[in-house]
Amino acid sequence: MALKYKLKREQVLDDDGTEIATVRGLSLNDIVGLIMINKDAMEGLFAQFNGRDPESIGEDDINGIGIAMIESAPTLVAQAIAEATDAYKDHQQVEGEDTPMDTILSMPTGLQIHLLEKIGRLTFEKGGSPKKLLAQVMTLVGKDLSASPRA
Repeated sequence: MALKYKLKREQVLDDDGTEIATVRGLSLNDIVGLIMINKDAMEGLFAQFNGRDPESIGEDDINGIGIAMIESAPTLVAQAIAEATDAYKDHQQVEGEDTPMDTILSMPTGLQIHLLEKIGRLTFEKGGSPKKLLAQVMTLVGKDLSASPRA
């Protein structure tokens, strides 16, 4: 049987109806990769869940991760947006021009949140809740995060 999955994408529009980006959900592979390259920032975020039963993690806990990421790890947020928009897929760096990361990092916070909301909905649309994904990610990277060397 052939794989019949089709990657779902959605446009993100500005207030005046101008398309800002087209986003997709993040795969487990995308999320683990983002976490691994941002170990220091993620260690603090995941510490609050260390040793907890996944069933004890509530919606407020999950929402808190998103808010904490925006406050303490803006580069991680920008990387997630870049990943979900495939910003570097066809990007050719031209000297003197902004990179996709430069553009994303300069976006107003409200616009970044709007992008993250769409990305989050597409990420969790099928196959489980944020709680379930958090438990999977913790299982996959938890040991690596706790074993990371201290500076």
